[in-house]
This record gives sequence, structure tokens and C-alpha cells, in this order.
Amino acid sequence: MKVHLRKRKIRSKNSVKPRYSLYLDIYYAKRKRKREFLGIYLEPHDDKTYRNEKLKLAENIKAKRMIELANEEHGFPTKEKMNQNFIAYFEGSGHEHAGRIHCLGRSRRVGRAASKTWLHHY
Repeated sequence: MKVHLRKRKIRSKNSVKPRYSLYLDIYYAKRKRKREFLGIYLEPHDDKTYRNEKLKLAENIKAKRMIELANEEHGFPTKEKMNQNFIAYFEGSGHEHAGRIHCLGRSRRVGRAASKTWLHHY
């Protein structure tokens, strides 16, 4: 898995010099790629120190994202999953498993309404 910090040229009608938008280019596997735009823009009128601060900020975001992806790859939970509401997680996983509830090693198929009433009793 590779993560690259890239910039994309944004053309503006009023200015001769272009603006740039910074984004992360994430390669998961062969031919599988995702772009995450950071919302950081390099303006043509920025001075050198301010531009370097923006680039350092983008590099820090890249490093954090690489750590998150490595943790996901090895099965460690992310901060988002750790802070997630259990009831929201349970209802979401119920939709993924199409109404299956696992009880004492056995699985039985129940409807969504039955799983919601079961959840609300606890």
C-alpha cells in the first residue's frame, strides 16, 4: 500500500498563475486507487514560509493516514470504530448480515423488525 501527496492545478479566470489543490493518492492494490482531497490550497500570492507550512501540514496528514491504513491492514481498530455508538454499529451490522443473529454458536434467521425489538429490550 502506497500513499503519495500530489497537487492538482486549479485554473482561475482572473489570475495568470494557477492555484493548486493538495490531495492524497492512495494505492491499495494493483489498479485500485483512491483520492482523498485535503482541502488545502496553494495560492499564487502566498509567501514562501506560509506555503511551506501548508506543505508540512499536508505531509503530517499523509503520515497519519499511512499509520491508519497500516493499522487497518493488520486488523487494529481505528479511532472511528472505537468511538462508534454500539447500537448504531449493531443496526448497521444487522443490515450487512441480512437479519442473522448469532446466539450461543448457532445462527438463526430473523426479520429486521424482530432484531430491532430484541435490541430495544436491552
